[in-house]
Amino acid sequence: QLLQPGSKAIDLIAVRNVPVAMGTRDIVVPRAGIEFAPTDGWTLRGGAQYRPTPFPKADGEANYLDAAATTVALGLGATSGDPLGLTRKPLQVDLTVAWTTLARRTVAKRDPANPVGATSVYGDSWHLALAVHHDF
Repeated sequence: QLLQPGSKAIDLIAVRNVPVAMGTRDIVVPRAGIEFAPTDGWTLRGGAQYRPTPFPKADGEANYLDAAATTVALGLGATSGDPLGLTRKPLQVDLTVAWTTLARRTVAKRDPANPVGATSVYGDSWHLALAVHHDF
């Protein structure tokens, strides 16, 4: 609100929030993983998941982008003795790289006069994580 001396408050922005029924549904996200420890100090890990989209096609008034996603990840873990000599607890280092790909999903609006028209979503994303863990 804007207030001027001797006058009434003026609304600068008027907002009308109308809920939109998005039609999402519960989904099941299957995941699988494997871990292999070739020696006491090394661990190799791998995993995959498939996440279907919980959203129906956005062919009405609402505009949102989502598609089914598949992720594949590989990891390497190393555990060593206490390098700082402070405790008997080991130092753990984990490195992970993962790739997620979104399946192409194209949606055309039911109303041909809708200014948005057809939209398409797809793509890839790379993830890199480094974790260092040491209990004291």
